[in-house]
Amino acid sequence: MNASIGASQERLREKWKAIVDENGLSGQDPRQIVAACRQLSPGGNARLCGVLVQHLAARADRIVHAMYGYRQRNDSDDPVAEVVEDLIDDILDLQSADGAGFEKSFKGKLRHRLIDKIRRRNVRQNIEQPAPCDASNQPIEPPDESSLGPEDHAVIATVLGQLPEKHRLAYQLHEAGFPYSSKTGASISSMLKITPKTAEDWVDRATQQIMQLLGQQP
Repeated sequence: MNASIGASQERLREKWKAIVDENGLSGQDPRQIVAACRQLSPGGNARLCGVLVQHLAARADRIVHAMYGYRQRNDSDDPVAEVVEDLIDDILDLQSADGAGFEKSFKGKLRHRLIDKIRRRNVRQNIEQPAPCDASNQPIEPPDESSLGPEDHAVIATVLGQLPEKHRLAYQLHEAGFPYSSKTGASISSMLKITPKTAEDWVDRATQQIMQLLGQQP
């Protein structure tokens, strides 16, 4: 069993080392790069994993900034930077469910994380007051703000309701985990009879509108 695992690790290492040496990471599916990072054993593969993680971080930075816009790049409270930092932690933590989630939907997971960061930032900015205390003057634990609330879902529903039907379907299919294109199964482009580039453009436009509205929430 140990020999089999060792051989498997060696094949995996050689595969990704060859891709790195040929400058081929940009042509790889980021979900597969995440999986490789999480499958390679730490011993002897730290340098290779570091290269893969750095590539994913740079790729995520471009994707998330395209979703959110570049206006906040120099902001000390930049949700985009937080999303990228959390991505790295999740990939390297083999116990993280979110790390495994990035293997299934890289852009979709980044989108959810960004929405969550914007919501939490808005909560901090708009509720700047002393923490409430109970009768014994002990601080009351605030509610968990780590997930989307009714207002955020209403924002998303508002944006989707204003989109053309196929644009809305493209976004919903992407959120459901369907890829833009696929040679082996159903994809957004095949189901909507559009090109993968068109599908990605529609999803990105919807995402930008959602981010803009979330950033304007009172």
